[in-house]
Amino acid sequence: MAGGRGGRPPGALQSKGPRRRLACDAEYASASFKHAQKYEELFKLADQNVEELENDLVDEDNTDNFQLDDNPDD
Repeated sequence: MAGGRGGRPPGALQSKGPRRRLACDAEYASASFKHAQKYEELFKLADQNVEELENDLVDEDNTDNFQLDDNPDD
């Protein structure tokens, strides 16, 4: 496994000093933000698709073509 100290990938979170602050380099932070943005776009697309499906279902429920048959034996 390639990586930094303790098997961590280069640039990954590192413990620093007695207060145990966490730090990461700019490349690792940038990659993390890009990864999060990719998933944000994916969830936005999924949300759009669900809203379209929901609107189609609501439109179908509101059509005047639907009639209840009060006397199904006739």
